[in-house]
Amino acid sequence: MTPDSVTLRCLLISLEALQLMKCVGSVQCFIIRHEFAHDWLRIHCEQDPLPWNVLLSGLEKVGHSEETLMYFNQMLGSNVKFSSVTLLCLLNACAHLASPSKRKSIHGLIVRTGFHADAFVCTALIKMYAKCGSLPAARLVFSELAEKDFVSWSVAISAYGCAHSLLVEDGWQCFESMIRDHSLVPKLEHYGCMVDLLGRAGLLSKAEELIS
Repeated sequence: MTPDSVTLRCLLISLEALQLMKCVGSVQCFIIRHEFAHDWLRIHCEQDPLPWNVLLSGLEKVGHSEETLMYFNQMLGSNVKFSSVTLLCLLNACAHLASPSKRKSIHGLIVRTGFHADAFVCTALIKMYAKCGSLPAARLVFSELAEKDFVSWSVAISAYGCAHSLLVEDGWQCFESMIRDHSLVPKLEHYGCMVDLLGRAGLLSKAEELIS
């Protein structure tokens, strides 16, 4: 027996309450793969952001990036209030699209709606630009981030490795700034990012020196 949309919503609410996020992701993918998308929005209140976020997240997880943006535009057209969760789905989707204009559009929306002050959203924005090879944009977002945590530093350092081996010096300066200017003690993942960066540039002896 195939569950209906009401059953799936009850299941999602229960899983989220139990913080079983991997299970939540599986249910979201089920909704998309079994073509519940239209029924999902038709049955549930269009002004409720939860069904929209579930739909967007499911589409993004199965690689339907264009559809993710399409339904987000419908969400805006329905005057549904979006959240940081919504934006994280969009940024992940945009990272797989060869469309600078769409990336700039989402970035502009983030700034206009005040989400540029959200550390999670900004970290996802840095990651999106890094994956697309837009290092200057990633660097700008990182520099304007008011509170830099360990995750944002890791993403920033990794961005240099994703971009080009000639940017090793910039990545190294970022790593040193984290310690010198912000008094943060690097964690294992930060050293891992630097080793990866140095390895991509062929500087294996320098990588060995860092971890020794």
